[in-house]
Amino acid sequence: MKKTVYASHYFAIDTGLKAPQYLIQYPYARRFSPIQKSVFEAFESIRNDSQADFDQILKELKAPLYFATSVGEIDSVTKVIGSVLNNDLPVSPTAFQHSVHNAAAGHISIYYGLRSPQLTFSSGFLSLDKALFNAFHKISSGLVPAICVFAASEYLKPDRSIFSRSEICFLSDAPLGKKGLCYEILDYNFFDHEREKFSSSEIETNQIEKMQFKESKNIEFCGLKLMNAPNNFVRSISDLDGESLTSRWNRML
Repeated sequence: MKKTVYASHYFAIDTGLKAPQYLIQYPYARRFSPIQKSVFEAFESIRNDSQADFDQILKELKAPLYFATSVGEIDSVTKVIGSVLNNDLPVSPTAFQHSVHNAAAGHISIYYGLRSPQLTFSSGFLSLDKALFNAFHKISSGLVPAICVFAASEYLKPDRSIFSRSEICFLSDAPLGKKGLCYEILDYNFFDHEREKFSSSEIETNQIEKMQFKESKNIEFCGLKLMNAPNNFVRSISDLDGESLTSRWNRML
């Protein structure tokens, strides 16, 4: 029997737009990239807002961590590639360790003492939805009681400085969090148009590539924005490779 899946404890944080609200005592914090700063800010926001200790809930449920990032840490990767191209060797150890996609997830695990499995998704605009899709089906199948999904991406401002946006959505088989901010995820479906073409032996024609994304009003392009979402909405996103993910959400009032 499939279990019901709930999404709660949702936060979205922008760094670079305002000073961090929370300061952590961590030896590596001064070297954090924009993504890592925003992820920690989001986690600390949840810990401050929750009635229970959020990291303790993750430990008790042994909830895996899913980290989704569209292209990883742009600033760190650019620095590493620039060093190689300019023959400025050896490459900075700090820039290199931050250039890997799962660096933020690793720091979260170390700082909060989380020992559950981690999985990083990096699939462009589909990254967050692929993480949510995987988490939804693992929980609904009864394999795990909860999964903490967090996503982060870096953006370039007009002055060429970097800021990051982080989002956290806690999925579980029991509703948690504040009333009105918990959603029941009714279903999550994946469809690969290119695989369907191949399996049905359709002749591929040249078409203009375009990004398609359909969501209910007030839902942000890559993010969830659950706090401003309608009580019931359908989220559908597709990429240039023909993959699409569609989900239905219902607010628990």
